[in-house]
Amino acid sequence: MRTVIDFALIGADYEIIPVPAFLRGDCNTDTKVDLADAATVIATEFQGYNALCLDSCDSNDDGIINLADSVYLLNFLFSFGNPTPDPGPYSSGEDPTEDSLDCALPAACN
Repeated sequence: MRTVIDFALIGADYEIIPVPAFLRGDCNTDTKVDLADAATVIATEFQGYNALCLDSCDSNDDGIINLADSVYLLNFLFSFGNPTPDPGPYSSGEDPTEDSLDCALPAACN
């Protein structure tokens, strides 16, 4: 990694737009994918829990938060199914899928 030590800004404007990075399946945003995340998906769906990063709750990456996300996550956790689609569950990244789900706060993303 190289570090820029000296630079000059000459008549230019820059806008930095952060890209949310998250772990798919980490619905409670504690930086690990586990059983608590499956419970958080259920709480989001049925009890009105306000998850901070809906993209991370969409375990099967179909663009909808529903019971299927919790089932998908449980299948993965108990070694019956595939890992969650990118990004995650092992390394965070941006969402490669266009959908209406997003992180509410950048701090909620890993």
